[in-house]
Amino acid sequence: MHGSTTARDQSDMLDLSNVRVVIDTCVLLDIYSCHDLGRAYDKHGTDFPDTPALTYRRARARESLLLAVYLHRARAVTWNLADESVRKLLEAVPPNESDTFELHYTTVMVNYVRDQVIPCWTALQDTQPETVHGTEADVFAVNRAKELGVPMITNEGYTASGVQETKMRKRAAAAGVPVFTPCEYWTRRIDPDDQARWFLGKYRQRAERYIATHPNPALIRESMLWVGGYFEHVLFGVTASAHRAKVAR
Repeated sequence: MHGSTTARDQSDMLDLSNVRVVIDTCVLLDIYSCHDLGRAYDKHGTDFPDTPALTYRRARARESLLLAVYLHRARAVTWNLADESVRKLLEAVPPNESDTFELHYTTVMVNYVRDQVIPCWTALQDTQPETVHGTEADVFAVNRAKELGVPMITNEGYTASGVQETKMRKRAAAAGVPVFTPCEYWTRRIDPDDQARWFLGKYRQRAERYIATHPNPALIRESMLWVGGYFEHVLFGVTASAHRAKVAR
C-alpha cells in the first residue's frame, strides 16, 4: 500500500454532487438489524405486543425499513459513515453467532433484500479517521451534511414518548442542517401501506430465484420465511395469534 487515505481524501474521490440526504448510523442499524426490536421482545415478552415500548420499537423498525424502500423507488443517492456503520452492525450482530435470528435477518437483508429487492438506492460511503467515534463521528456526519447542503435523517432522540430535541438533532440544528426521523422525511412523499405491500410483493416474487442460486437452499429458504414473517409483523402487525399488533403511524 502506498500512503494512506483520510476521510477527507476518500470523499474527494467520490462524486457527492447528487447526494440527497445524509443518513445517521442509528437509522442504518434499524434497517439492517432487528437487534433492538428483538431485545425489546426479550424484555417485555410477546403476550402483549401493544405495550408502548414494543409499539415504539416496531414503529421505529417499520419507519426505517420504509425509508429504505422509498430511497430505492426514488433512486436516491445518500451518504453515510462507513466505518462506524460496519463496526456497530458487527457489535449488534456478531458474525460468529451463526444460529441467531438476528444474524439470519441481517444476512438476508444485506445479501438479498439490498441487492435484489431495493438495489436502486445508492449509498455512498467514506471512511472517517480511526480515532473518530461517538460524538466526534456525529460531528463529522453533521459537517458533511452542512458541506453538501442536504438534510440529515436520524433516529436519535426518537423515543416511545415522541421525538426529543437532543443529541444529533440539536447538533444538526445548530449547524443549520435540517434534521428528520425516517417517518418525518417520507411523510407526504409516500403511502406507507402501499409501499409496504409493494416491498413484500417484491420480497416474495424474487425469493425462489435467489434460493435456487444459494449453496444451501434449504437453510436460506427457512431463513427467508422467518424474515418474511418479521416483515409482515413490523409492516402490518401480523402475529402468530389472531391478534393483530398495533401499527403506529
